[in-house]
Amino acid sequence: MGEDRRITSIINIIFVLTIPAVLFALLAYAYALCTLWGWFIVPMGAEKLSFKYAIGVVLILSLFLYDTTVYKNHIKLFSELPLVAAIVQLIIKYLIKPLAILAIGFVIHMM
Repeated sequence: MGEDRRITSIINIIFVLTIPAVLFALLAYAYALCTLWGWFIVPMGAEKLSFKYAIGVVLILSLFLYDTTVYKNHIKLFSELPLVAAIVQLIIKYLIKPLAILAIGFVIHMM
């Protein structure tokens, strides 16, 4: 009985956190794409990519680069690690990654 409640609470937490996390990750990746596009692609003669279209490009790429094992790994992660550690690991993976890529791009852009 206790194990069933634990699994149910884990699934509830995943659902509650998923929507804001996915929206924030989408916006972070779109912002990174839009900014990097302006730094590296526009100087070669391409047009500027608006934030709205950057969101669309990120959505299209996520459609083609979708990995079915991701969600299975999330369930495994939440069941093996303490809840806070699992959430921190997902935040680093999905929310900090685009910002880190943007920071690396900024350094290269400033050279």
